[in-house]
Amino acid sequence: MCTESDISENRGANYSLADLYNDGERLFEETVKEIEADPFNKIKGSRHGPQLVSIAELLLQNRTLCDAKKFRTILEKIWKAATSGDLRKFPSDQRDKMWQAFHNLCSSPEFIKEFNSYLCPALLQQPCCTLFIQTLLRKLFERIIHRKSSISPNSATEDISEETNIEENILRYAAGFVPFSLKRQCVKRQPKDVTWAEKIKCLSAIGVSNDVGSSPSFLEYTKCWVEKQNRGGLFLLNNNGYLFFRAVECHCKFFFRKSRIRTVSSDIRQPVLNAVSKDKVAMEYWTQATAGRDTSVSAQVMQMCIKLWLNIRARAFAANWIEQYKHIETKEAAKKKALRKGLKNIKNITS
Repeated sequence: MCTESDISENRGANYSLADLYNDGERLFEETVKEIEADPFNKIKGSRHGPQLVSIAELLLQNRTLCDAKKFRTILEKIWKAATSGDLRKFPSDQRDKMWQAFHNLCSSPEFIKEFNSYLCPALLQQPCCTLFIQTLLRKLFERIIHRKSSISPNSATEDISEETNIEENILRYAAGFVPFSLKRQCVKRQPKDVTWAEKIKCLSAIGVSNDVGSSPSFLEYTKCWVEKQNRGGLFLLNNNGYLFFRAVECHCKFFFRKSRIRTVSSDIRQPVLNAVSKDKVAMEYWTQATAGRDTSVSAQVMQMCIKLWLNIRARAFAANWIEQYKHIETKEAAKKKALRKGLKNIKNITS
C-alpha cells in the first residue's frame, strides 16, 4: 500500500527554496507591476484602485530603499506556507492546507510587522497601504505556487506511443468493467462492514451524469460507445474518471515491457501505484472525479481500482508473452530436420 511519504516524494521537487531565492526579487517586481497595470484599478470611479496604483509606482521608484536582508526571511515563511500541503495525498487536500497556511500567515501580526519593516517607510504612510500589502502578498503567493506546481513532462510516459483505435476501445471497455466489478464486490461485503457503503458511494461518484453536452467530443463518444457495448456489466464513467484510467494505462504500458519486467520485483503493483501517485495529472483527475467524498476512502478505492486494472493487464500481458514464445518455438522447431532424416544421415556416414 502506498504511504503518505511514498506519494509525497518528488512532489514539488521541480522548484525549490533555492530557486525561490534566485527568482524572489524578480517575482516581487513582476507582482508590483501587475498591480500597477491592473485595468480594474484604473476604472473610473474605483474607490481604492488609483491609490493601489500610486503605491505600486512609489514602490517601484523606491525599490532600492527596501531592506533586502529581510526579504530572504519573508520568502522562507511564504515558501513554508506554499509547501505545507505537500504531504497530503490528493491535490484538493494539498490546496486546502496550503491556502489555510497562507491565510494564517497573512493574518499574523508578527508577519505583517516584519513585512512592513521590509518596505520603505514612505509607503507605510500611504492610504490603503494595508490593502496593497495583502493584495501584493496574495499575488506573489500565486506566482510562487504557479512556479512550484508547473507540471514537467513525465519521464516514465513521455516515450509511450499513442493509443490505436483498437487499444482505445479495449481501454474504454476495461475502464467500464473495473468500477462495475469493484462495486459489485462492495455490495456483497456491505452487510458485514459499514465502510464498504462509503466505498460504494465513492465508486458511484465517478459515474457519468445524464447531462452530456450536445457537441461531439472524444469523451462523449466514449460514453456513447460504452452504452452500445454495455450488456449490464459495464460502468459509465464520467470524463475525469475515464481520463484517470487512461493515465493509469500509460504507466502500465511503461512497466509492462520485457526490459522493465526484468528490473522490477516480482510484485509489479507497488511500482505502478507509486508512479500513479506521483503523477500530478492522474491524481488531479481522480480528485475531480471523486469530489466531495472522504479522502481516506477515496484513496482506498483508488488503490482497489489500480490493482484490479493491473491484474487484468498482467493476465493479458502474460498471455501475449506466452503466445509470442510459442510462436518463436514453433518457427525454430520447423527449421530443425526431422528425427528420421537425421538418423538416415548418420547411417550414411557409418556405412
